[in-house]
Amino acid sequence: MSIDLRVRETLAVAGSVDVPPPPDPVTFRRLVRRERRRRTTTRLGVAAAIVTVAGTAVLGLDVSGTEQSGPAAPPPGPTVALAAVPLDRPAYAVRDGVLVALLPSGRVLDLGLPAEAVVGPLHDGVLAVDDDSHLARFLVRPAGRGRWSFARVAPPTAAPVQR
Repeated sequence: MSIDLRVRETLAVAGSVDVPPPPDPVTFRRLVRRERRRRTTTRLGVAAAIVTVAGTAVLGLDVSGTEQSGPAAPPPGPTVALAAVPLDRPAYAVRDGVLVALLPSGRVLDLGLPAEAVVGPLHDGVLAVDDDSHLARFLVRPAGRGRWSFARVAPPTAAPVQR
């Protein structure tokens, strides 16, 4: 078999391969949002663990847990001290793709915004990225007797954010 014939056969086989269809933009955005949520959740978990350990080390608190009852109780060993830090303002997180506020009373309030991430708290509220990559801003004010009022206002920019 000549080299020319082998090259022609190779080109014929390579040319018969189906070209994959272009990516679906809706599916692609959904996968991007899912990955952002996963990364945000992981970062929030790590940040919470760091804050807990650092707060324990700084405050020197030792919070003992209750004894476990059951057939296979773990053997006694080193204990991990957890610090309960009192909040004077709500804290914010994304849970199950929705922006939530952890109130100082310990209640979790669903703010009703499908969100990808919390950008950060502001002096008068919170800034978050919604599920379409646009900024969303909430004003937060104490409403008396441990209650808080949340009002969605215009964000600093109406364009989608990239990072």
